[in-house]
Amino acid sequence: MSTATTLASESAEISTREYIEVMVPLVLAADRAINPGRWVLSVHYDDLGESPFANRDEALSWMREWAGAIRGCVRIAHETHRHEIACSLVEGLWGWLTVSKDWQLWRTVHETGLASAVHCDSTVQARMLSGLGSLNTWIGDLHEAERLHMRARALWVQGKHTLGQATCMEGLGVVNLKRNKPLAARSWFTDARLLFAEAGRTRGVVMMDRRLGESFRDGREFDQADKHLRSALGWFRDHADDYMVLRTGRSLALSLIGQRSTQKAHELLSELHNLACALGAETDAEEIRKLTEGNPTR
Repeated sequence: MSTATTLASESAEISTREYIEVMVPLVLAADRAINPGRWVLSVHYDDLGESPFANRDEALSWMREWAGAIRGCVRIAHETHRHEIACSLVEGLWGWLTVSKDWQLWRTVHETGLASAVHCDSTVQARMLSGLGSLNTWIGDLHEAERLHMRARALWVQGKHTLGQATCMEGLGVVNLKRNKPLAARSWFTDARLLFAEAGRTRGVVMMDRRLGESFRDGREFDQADKHLRSALGWFRDHADDYMVLRTGRSLALSLIGQRSTQKAHELLSELHNLACALGAETDAEEIRKLTEGNPTR
């Protein structure tokens, strides 16, 4: 190899490394701006200084423009054996993925992340498996979702990670909701709520109150459903947790529709549709539009 070729190769390596080093804090800062209340695993979140993003909208706009480049960074980090960095970038995409629901991006980065995670500790592997489990729940492959969540849960337990275990229990509960097994789902959500409470994670407790409300709704216990869902919705509104307002509000609207309170449901759905559009959550906006059209007022 010539000296020029060697120098060019070394220069490209330095350039790639510097680019990824710049991207990591930007991606994680954007994720924090999009979803500041979510618990995180990567230690690189601890190193974040003042956010370059003034608000959630700015972070969402940046992610919309740069998501493809971040996917490339995940691949490069994996191929150059920067495995912890690859997985941190995948985790940093989480807030954007839940809003955008870009299934292809979701799968691609998590599969690459999982390939890197085998070189990291058990909790990093669990995080990637949990992400893939959630994806499969969304797209309706419940058998695969359950398999992935169970694998993840074993690794969270092995790593003695309480919040990971609780979130995994939530995922397994949602799988049971999708299978129309509200009692089985409620058991998972109740256990997860206890773990979040023991860890002092109020947002996690409220999330499980929302999930418990969904289990009561699907069991047609509407008084309990409304109690849990309205309480959770109020907390998320008070804390400007907009995406959770969107999802919890949708669950409450479904409960109202189940009680034939379609006028109240439509008022709520109108508010939620505006919120989904403001967030750029196009899949959620379309889902809410169809829900509104499919349940006309009397």
